[in-house]
Amino acid sequence: RLKKEIAEEYPLIFQKTKGKITKISDRISWISTNEIQQQTIIQINFPCYKNFHKYNQYVSVLSNILSNGISGRLVEEVRIKHGLTYSIESDYITFNDFGIFSISVGVQNDKIYKAIQLILDVLKELKINGINGIELNRAKNQQMTEMMITFQKQLSYFSYYMKTLYYNYEIGQLEDIIEELNNVTIHD
Repeated sequence: RLKKEIAEEYPLIFQKTKGKITKISDRISWISTNEIQQQTIIQINFPCYKNFHKYNQYVSVLSNILSNGISGRLVEEVRIKHGLTYSIESDYITFNDFGIFSISVGVQNDKIYKAIQLILDVLKELKINGINGIELNRAKNQQMTEMMITFQKQLSYFSYYMKTLYYNYEIGQLEDIIEELNNVTIHD
């Protein structure tokens, strides 16, 4: 069904791109086919919050739940259960006036539609049923550990503070960031 819908609405996907990037929709933003390896990189993007927005911690936790480690929902579904990929990840990037939440996966050319459908199914199930406490705690602990390791590096610490000054945001201490993360609940 999805293959037919995309084929009818976005005929460019069926053109041989020879390594070029092809936009097929506003959400399924780019598909790049590597003719030699017979692999396609799919990226699905969602507009999101800008730098230092109060909801950034929520999106970061969501990204962690979806793809961090072998327990990530996307990893479990697309890689472990269906064996379609070795690498699938979600990412959250913020800029001064907008942000992007993205999901990226590399699959064999004949598995494009199956991978897209599985990703959309995981997102739909997440929207309907939400997350559980175990997932939330695992994601928050992982993020706190990553932050503490990052902030141990002087250059990373300095870079964070320079970014806050550049964008004219109030400088938050590491403790404040951790408190924000601790305040994320399964109901957010």
